[in-house]
Amino acid sequence: MLRTGNAAGVKVTLNDEDLPFLGGPGEVIERRWDLVNGEIVETTPTPVLATATPTDEPTATPTP
Repeated sequence: MLRTGNAAGVKVTLNDEDLPFLGGPGEVIERRWDLVNGEIVETTPTPVLATATPTDEPTATPTP
């Protein structure tokens, strides 16, 4: 597991292969690699973005 607060300042080499920079300057990222079936693979969970669904109905105002 790797967490950095400046993703552009971190260079990762995996199995003698240079990976691209992990992100931009000042970007906080987390990456995870695990050994799976004898290979090192990235297993970083994909973040799920919540999206709001707009509605045409006004929200009811509670009465005191």
